[in-house]
Amino acid sequence: MLITQKFYSLKEIDAEFIPAIEELIKGSYACFKDWQRHEKRATRHTSFSYFLFFCQKHNTPIGITQVTLTDISSKKRSGLLSFFSAREQGGKKVKWGFDSPYPAIAFYQHEYQALILDKLNKLIHQYEQRTEVIQLCVYLNKNENFKSSWNTSKFKVTQLEEEKKVLHLERA
Repeated sequence: MLITQKFYSLKEIDAEFIPAIEELIKGSYACFKDWQRHEKRATRHTSFSYFLFFCQKHNTPIGITQVTLTDISSKKRSGLLSFFSAREQGGKKVKWGFDSPYPAIAFYQHEYQALILDKLNKLIHQYEQRTEVIQLCVYLNKNENFKSSWNTSKFKVTQLEEEKKVLHLERA
């Protein structure tokens, strides 16, 4: 059984979990402090959520993922007077995973990969159900799969390296 705990900032994460998180991100992210600086430099249109994964055997995190929510808007014109009036249509772009320097949907202990990836798919589907989410970006390794619940033809896959890719989706 997997237990998930959500945080809205790295500052909210208990100090006792930081050594375990640093062990998970070792070699992928410089250090927890660099990650905090990255969060602090984000624009006011960007917010973060973090999910820590625990199993019943450990009182320390066995995995972590980051969700970045960014406000996006575009001008849409409609009607006869569309030339003179524009209405704002906004939404959010949701990015699952880490993009620097080694892209990944999550960092986790590999013996728990199946449990964590199953839970990640369920969490992503929860975000897909939100009406304000209009774009989705998911980082995947070659052995990680994701199937969107969106009925969309607007998607592309960007190959980053031989074993890593980014899936970009837009709500139809």
